[in-house]
Amino acid sequence: MTNQPTLQRRAPRAPDVDAPAHLARTVDVPPPRLAVVGLIAWIALCALVVGRHPMFSWHYFATAGQTLLTPDGLQVYGAHPELQFGPLTMGVCALLELVPAGHSAVVACVLMLGLGIGTAAGLADLNRSHHGVRVTRRAAMIYAALLAPLWLVLAVRYGHLDDALAIFLLTAAVAAGKRDRWLVAGLLLAAATGAKPWVLPMAVLLLAAPRPARFKSIAILIIGVAGPWIPFVLADSRTVQLGRFGITVADDSVLRQIGSLSFATPVWDRPAQFVLGALVAGWLVRRGRWMCVPFAVLSVRLLLDPQTYLYYAAGLAVAAAIADLTRRDRRPILTGLAVGWSAVALALVTSSQVVGAGTVRLVGLLAGLAVVIVDDGWAPVTHPASRRQVAHQHVTRRQVAHDPDPTPPMPQTTPVTPRVIDAEPELPDPPDEPITPDEPHPQLEPAEPIDARIDTDADSDIDDRMLVTHPAAPATSPASVSHPPRLGRLWSQTRKPVRPKTSSLFVHRSAIGERREASRTRI
Repeated sequence: MTNQPTLQRRAPRAPDVDAPAHLARTVDVPPPRLAVVGLIAWIALCALVVGRHPMFSWHYFATAGQTLLTPDGLQVYGAHPELQFGPLTMGVCALLELVPAGHSAVVACVLMLGLGIGTAAGLADLNRSHHGVRVTRRAAMIYAALLAPLWLVLAVRYGHLDDALAIFLLTAAVAAGKRDRWLVAGLLLAAATGAKPWVLPMAVLLLAAPRPARFKSIAILIIGVAGPWIPFVLADSRTVQLGRFGITVADDSVLRQIGSLSFATPVWDRPAQFVLGALVAGWLVRRGRWMCVPFAVLSVRLLLDPQTYLYYAAGLAVAAAIADLTRRDRRPILTGLAVGWSAVALALVTSSQVVGAGTVRLVGLLAGLAVVIVDDGWAPVTHPASRRQVAHQHVTRRQVAHDPDPTPPMPQTTPVTPRVIDAEPELPDPPDEPITPDEPHPQLEPAEPIDARIDTDADSDIDDRMLVTHPAAPATSPASVSHPPRLGRLWSQTRKPVRPKTSSLFVHRSAIGERREASRTRI
């Protein structure tokens, strides 16, 4: 009878040992295949819907790239004030215009989809650095189902390269700050601001850095933001008036709901977006919730923005995912809220209910701000003084997780029974009559001559210095010593040959050589 091989199901991956207690019990169970197939079908359906009229706004970026490549390219902001994005996006557009055969839109679409994948990787890295464990596959599927449709709207339907670059760099900056790499975070925030200026109020999150790195990161941010704009400002002074460009106010915007009757963007609107966003961000940093700064700033921006394009919700949803993944329970509360009110508002606008869409947008944005301000789901962040302390604390957490009782146990020792050693018998006292040197003591055995202990063989391992013959002790006459000391007599008869001094080696070297020659002659 042959043994049939048995198939064993792989055990689920155990969480990391340094994970928090409420996450250490979470087991990453593989999702059902039907759920995976459903997610793929959902993303494919969204791609088909938004792909019917792709790259709706790409002509702005094509104009920017073509103008920048002309001899008067640095005057692009003065000639085209409708280009509301930064120098980084301008440079990327110029590079895309170098693609032959006019395929820059296709390459840009693929680039934006790749930025979406990079943003998802940044969110996973942020979760790993904050909680110490990977996001479960079911949670990843939930976030993918919520974020993928909005990112497809951004990358495929509208083709807004500036927002895609800004969101990707912003996610990387938050992840770098969470890993205590604040200089890199300042550089990434400067790059994100160069892609889209609405990122600038989020620079307040650099105040969460420890003091030595805080000033350096802020200095890097200032240089990185101001440096790329200097050539454009020097080439055309109209560049500084770029923020005064106005767009029409949508009927379903929040500005209409709060009573604004202006046809174009109010003069106070853009400064109010930056100031209120920075104030809310500063309060969150003060409360130790700097991971919620992107969501709060974008919520304030959408509250006061005159337009209601659907791709705005992509940045808000990613910022909500950043905040949700840094919560204690990692529940997609803000992400679901942002995606939910965006979908409801889109459905109401489609059915020509613009007032209801504006009300839903206002309630949804205020509810999200209330959650990040009132909810205590985010633990305050404390920053150690140095990276060495960070590494030491990480090692200590792992040691404590492996051994709940860090006190080392005492070794088991076997009790040792004391050994009783009999005392040596005392020698009898010497007789009163004197002892001559030629007569041995009646109770002492004669000592072995010293010369008999020395091996004179040439092949002996004994050192040559041990072959020295020591002179015998002088004889003691009974007349000089009537009662010789017992210990001295024993020492003179039983002492072992000691190592001779250097002078003795030179004195007896010839005697040793003659003795060896004699032994060889006999052989």
